[in-house]
Amino acid sequence: MVSLAAVIILVIVPLPPPDSAVAERLLPPSGDHPFGTDQFGRSVLVRTLWAARAGITAAAVTTVAAGLLGMLIGTLSALANRWADQLAARLTDALLAVPGLLVALVVVALLPESAVQVVLAVSLGLFPLMIRYTRAVVLPLRSADYVTVARAGGAGWLRILIVHILPNAGPLLLSYLATIFAWALVNITALEFLGVVGSPADALWGRLLRDGRLYLVEAPWVALAPTLALILVVSVAAFLSESKNARP
Repeated sequence: MVSLAAVIILVIVPLPPPDSAVAERLLPPSGDHPFGTDQFGRSVLVRTLWAARAGITAAAVTTVAAGLLGMLIGTLSALANRWADQLAARLTDALLAVPGLLVALVVVALLPESAVQVVLAVSLGLFPLMIRYTRAVVLPLRSADYVTVARAGGAGWLRILIVHILPNAGPLLLSYLATIFAWALVNITALEFLGVVGSPADALWGRLLRDGRLYLVEAPWVALAPTLALILVVSVAAFLSESKNARP
């Protein structure tokens, strides 16, 4: 919970944009700069925290978009007739055969640069994961005894979905969103690292890692802070997912 609170603070606490001080470039970690300074004399820690707000926010929006779309299609597939369900399952397998990051790169290349571009690109690469997981969770519930009794009593699929299936599937689906969030953050950071989104002046985790790779021997601390931040947030997301037994 302490780690989760730290992640939330990174998103909601306003931080001042870091200033440039070339005279203090590439200083090692010290009391004034716990993670040293970068090639322009800016605090690596401050820039990492500043970048966290953008990265975590973008990953959260992407998770909502991919999660809602995936849950909708996955639920409809599980509740459809056998032919439609198998067709949806095979199409999902085909989508999953293409790496999500590759899908994101193609979409980024086709769309004009914007915040929506990044969210849409990464969402399209991840929503098949949510389709497959949702189908795996909902499909067994369709044949559960209480659903059979409800159908025998004349209940329609909409009522069964709202009253019986969603309350049982909901906790698992919500916990799996933490996994989608982790993948979204990793993919967004990868796009930033490749230089296809954002500008060189932006404080983004991927951009910080991209710059830090040039100083791994001379000043390894430049890449250390964003690396640790990414590991921390992804680890927290993975812990939240696994702690809720997210695997069906």
